[in-house]
Amino acid sequence: MFVACPHIGLQWVALLLALIMSFTVLTTYLISIHRGHVNAELPFISSTGAYPPESCIFGEGLNLAAFISLICSFFWYLIALERTKFMGKHQPKCVLKFMLLLSLVASIGLTLVGNFQQVNVELIHDIGAGMAFFGTTIYIILCALVSQRYLGTHWCIWAFRLLLGIMAGITSSFFSICHTISRINFNGTQEESLTYRHPGQGRFSFYLCSTSFEWAAGFIIIVFFITWAYEFRSYALQLPQVVKKHPSESDIYSLKS
Repeated sequence: MFVACPHIGLQWVALLLALIMSFTVLTTYLISIHRGHVNAELPFISSTGAYPPESCIFGEGLNLAAFISLICSFFWYLIALERTKFMGKHQPKCVLKFMLLLSLVASIGLTLVGNFQQVNVELIHDIGAGMAFFGTTIYIILCALVSQRYLGTHWCIWAFRLLLGIMAGITSSFFSICHTISRINFNGTQEESLTYRHPGQGRFSFYLCSTSFEWAAGFIIIVFFITWAYEFRSYALQLPQVVKKHPSESDIYSLKS
């Protein structure tokens, strides 16, 4: 006896990832603004999850997103392997494995961002942010190139991915540069430089530039996650079947009766 479980289209996993990421950052933004934990103009994404209760939502959401993103990248890895298996020794196994490693690095970085709040352990938080942003950026560019060269993906998709990768690289770089400059000659506390900053504290324009570039980079990455649905729509995840074990002695006796 067995109970068959249905197929689940993989595209829904990619869309779920984008939904979780968007819901997490927008929810923590609204709560942190409402409670006055950050300035209302445009805080850092991480600053919106620096204090409870929004820090709880921020950490849980990013941990879940990191797990699902790693699963999605593994799905894409398997799909790419399956589509290029006919190439033999020309199959880009090394590139695909490197992309899988990058996704692992980015996922770990995302968990560091969620679990080590910026105002508490800034160094670990910043390391995690660098792993997440730049690891994902390189992954996006490689995904676009592999899609174009090996997978025969429609040009609209791989070109859009390449554009997203370039934009993610530019915005992430400018975010880092502007954030560094904004803290030079800043006449306030370290916590204020991250969460509740106002124009009178100096370098405010660079602060707004850095936060703007960070939000842009974040949503560019979310849009890339949605593009995974293009390949995933042709595949489904079949859940395990529930199968009864070998019949026990009591079952055999009842059958004989």
